[in-house]
Amino acid sequence: MSGHLEDDERGADVAPDSEEVGELHRRLITALIHIRDLNGLRNKNIAERLKITESYISQLLRGKRDVRLSMLNRIAKEFGIEASELLSDKWDETEKKTPETSTPPPDLNQLLALVEENEKLRRQFADSLRQENSEFKKKLGLK
Repeated sequence: MSGHLEDDERGADVAPDSEEVGELHRRLITALIHIRDLNGLRNKNIAERLKITESYISQLLRGKRDVRLSMLNRIAKEFGIEASELLSDKWDETEKKTPETSTPPPDLNQLLALVEENEKLRRQFADSLRQENSEFKKKLGLK
């Protein structure tokens, strides 16, 4: 007898049915969309972080591409979660925030504060230069 299992020894439930696979794909897609949106990323950013093409991530998100376990692990590692979480139904329970109601990541808040401070300093600097120019013009008798 060879090392292969005969059909009747394998069992009917060895391979998942297409409905089960479809559900896993749906969960993965939901997880990826939540991760992308909650991190303020675009497909291009995810592709760069995972060192894959944008086309590949787009196909994953549309359910047109299967995922190898190595890729599942890479995604999980990159975003600091367990691979099993990508296939769990926890993402269904997570309320998806819209861009209008979501809170930007702390890094973005800090960046916005720096931009505001920069603008304020530019205005102050411009006012200071205008004042200096005005004084120079007076000294030179230009007006």
